[in-house]
Amino acid sequence: MAHCPNCGTETEESSIFCHNCGSKIENNVNEVIPTRNAAVNNPSSFEQKKYTAMMVFGYLTLLIQLVAILAAWYNVKVINSDRIILYPLLCVMLSFFASFNLVNHEKTFTHSIIIAVVSVVLFIIGIL
Repeated sequence: MAHCPNCGTETEESSIFCHNCGSKIENNVNEVIPTRNAAVNNPSSFEQKKYTAMMVFGYLTLLIQLVAILAAWYNVKVINSDRIILYPLLCVMLSFFASFNLVNHEKTFTHSIIIAVVSVVLFIIGIL
């Protein structure tokens, strides 16, 4: 049993605080409690795969948007003129979806900004 350094009350070895006076008990048994930031900065294997998949999805939407813009420029017809804006607009929305999911993690933050900015630039180029 450990003793409280403030009031001398006996406490359990695993106690962090005294149940009598509330002061902190320094024991070698006490483990460091992981904080929320530690979990965010060191994601699990599943979280890493999720962020990687979302980055691939974001960059893939940029590629699809570029192909849609180039195809629309080379095949502009009156019947298909709505597709000049429709497909790039859908890709912009998917790119922003990927960006908003990537912005939460510090390692993928720059990728989220790149995906969003390039998507908007491609969309503007596509409608000119």
